Amino acid sequence: FLLLLALSVSGLASAAEWKEGTHYNRLDNPVRTESDSGVEVAEVFWYGCPHCYNFKPLIEEWAASAPDYVNYVKIPAALGRNWEPHAYAFYALEAMGELDKVHDALFEALAGERRPLNTPEALADFV
Repeated sequence: FLLLLALSVSGLASAAEWKEGTHYNRLDNPVRTESDSGVEVAEVFWYGCPHCYNFKPLIEEWAASAPDYVNYVKIPAALGRNWEPHAYAFYALEAMGELDKVHDALFEALAGERRPLNTPEALADFV
């Protein structure tokens, strides 16, 4: 009986199809993405956000096992002037190919330790 139940439930789940207008809506002005193919999942974060800091290991685990058609990208939020230096640091480090070396440390310093790395000079000294 349990096998029959499991097979019937899995059959229902795989039979479901996503339909435009029912499960999603096509945008009149599509959002620009990094890739024209697949699905883009964007994590918008701030290095000083304790919620982003706690979410980080979960999204990294998910991204590591995401299907090949998923393009996972990180976007630093700059919702105020005091957040801007952190967003600039993200893009500068990314452009220099150094983001992977410093990304975790910035999260730990700003959200974990609540260090005041809020100026370009303080960030430069940290990096």
